[in-house]
Amino acid sequence: MQRRSEVESLQSNRDLSLLRLLNRINRTGISLSSSPSLQSNKTKQLC
Repeated sequence: MQRRSEVESLQSNRDLSLLRLLNRINRTGISLSSSPSLQSNKTKQLC
């Protein structure tokens, strides 16, 4: 039981760091590219 909770906490931490990274990339990408075509391409790649 303990083992599983450790793994879950590790996974959630990794997900959080990934989310933060994605947020940072999104912010920089949006500020860098004001053209909508580039943004739509980026969102397609993310999804």
